[in-house]
Amino acid sequence: MRRTELDLCRITACVSVILIHAVSGFFDFSARFSFVMFLASSLRGFVPLFFMVSGILYLRREELDPKKTVFPRALRLTALYYVWSAIYLLGRFAAGQVSTADDLLDLLIQGYYHLWFLPAMVLCTLALPPVHSMLHGKKLDPVYPLLLVLAYPVLYTTVGYCFSRESKLFQLTRVFNREFFLYVGYALWGAWLDAHPMPKKLRWIAPPVWLLVSALAAAVNIRSSMSKGYVDGVLFDYFSVSTFLQASAILCFFLTWKDRPSRPGKLLPALSDATLGVYLVHPMLIGIVEKTGLLPENMEPLLRLTLLFLILVALSFPLVMLAKKIPLVRKLM
Repeated sequence: MRRTELDLCRITACVSVILIHAVSGFFDFSARFSFVMFLASSLRGFVPLFFMVSGILYLRREELDPKKTVFPRALRLTALYYVWSAIYLLGRFAAGQVSTADDLLDLLIQGYYHLWFLPAMVLCTLALPPVHSMLHGKKLDPVYPLLLVLAYPVLYTTVGYCFSRESKLFQLTRVFNREFFLYVGYALWGAWLDAHPMPKKLRWIAPPVWLLVSALAAAVNIRSSMSKGYVDGVLFDYFSVSTFLQASAILCFFLTWKDRPSRPGKLLPALSDATLGVYLVHPMLIGIVEKTGLLPENMEPLLRLTLLFLILVALSFPLVMLAKKIPLVRKLM
């Protein structure tokens, strides 16, 4: 059974990520710097929501069969990483940013900047069965967690010692960075919050908490940037206390609608199902909008940012929803 509040949470998080990437091109020490920094600081908590929602969907179910759910999803996300890395590589090649075959392979392995999310979700997803077994008292082959928490870190460290940073094996292991396992904490936290009833009063408390934490985080980031002379998002880290509090407040807000009867129709589920595709394509759309001159350079920057954001949202969701109707293309999103 679909949960409307989780669909809304996923859609909101996706739209916020679009704005995060759109606003990144508008940082400078002008009169608008404080507003742009507040905007960027306030959005950090939306990224962990994807891991928290995954935790709810996987850890809250009574049964979790790795062969039927976890492994297929991990394989699909891994395949998507390399397919979309190749797609963005074609754009770089067309722009003359790739000069040698070695550069081509390096960029294919490293992927485009936003694709880090896919390997992170792969490792997080693979780590969920042991957590599920712990929470539900289920039996799990002990070889499985040993491979995750011992064999993989040993291999990861050994590659770092034995191979240079320029080697392809080193780059490959760093794509699936062992630090991504930390996102399991957000998955577990999301499942824990979902397991507890959320009083309706949180619906009115959570937004002010998110706003207050965002303002404090922005103040710290602005002060740090001013003192260092360059843009420094010291609290941009997804494991900073401010990001954790933001993500918690946002999820609690949506979970207050958990037991509310609703008839979402077809549009809301379709928008929710399109979020992964939107995440994958929106940087491409940013480049297209910038290169086609749809937004004049002499336009007031905040107006330009607003229009860029609206164009990206207006284009990306319909484009992905339309593309998902094509059988072969659907598998890429």
